Amino acid sequence: AVCLGYQMDGLSCFECENYHGMYELVEHLVTEHAVRDVLFVSGPANNQESELRLKAMLDVLDKYGIPFSEEQVIPCDWSYHTAQFSLEAWLKQHDRKCPDAVICANDVMAMGCCATLEELRIPVPQDVIVTGFDDLVSGYVFSPSLTSVNPGWDDMTKAAMEHLWKCIDNGNEIIHHVSQSRMSVKRSCGCTSGNYEDKQRKYTFFVGYERMVYSSYLGWHLC
Repeated sequence: AVCLGYQMDGLSCFECENYHGMYELVEHLVTEHAVRDVLFVSGPANNQESELRLKAMLDVLDKYGIPFSEEQVIPCDWSYHTAQFSLEAWLKQHDRKCPDAVICANDVMAMGCCATLEELRIPVPQDVIVTGFDDLVSGYVFSPSLTSVNPGWDDMTKAAMEHLWKCIDNGNEIIHHVSQSRMSVKRSCGCTSGNYEDKQRKYTFFVGYERMVYSSYLGWHLC
């Protein structure tokens, strides 16, 4: 057995680093889309993954001299509905123009934020950019398709399977494998990647299966 995405005593761990892809994504927003005013929708308090993703964003903003305050962080819990309600409450509480971008610590919350903005008749990405993290299959067929960060799923799962086969042949060996995250540009930031259409057709086939799995095991997480 191995663990994907977290560490457990006695088992090999295959996980992603949370910094590089988020840094790349936020820098893309700043340099390609002139983003200067952002909100960050976080994961649970003291969650290491969420904190690393926030740090990457803050480092980019600091590099380009863009101000950011604690009131621009919306505490959340990874879930769709909480992100919906939290963003709506924040917008009602703060009497000012909408931010240039809502940067979310995962894709599920980003979809919830898009739903809220649609209800408020604030178009994405025309008026507000929304981005996530995880590069979920459902993000490819969401409207608009979700610009995100890919945690290195292909590398992570390939390495995990190769290690399992090695353990079957040679006995168990505990290792820690870290895959590098990378930006995944789609429509919700206002641009598309060159191979976006091919990926969309490929991933559409798997959307029904993914939703079934997530509904069964992580229903609270997706909605």
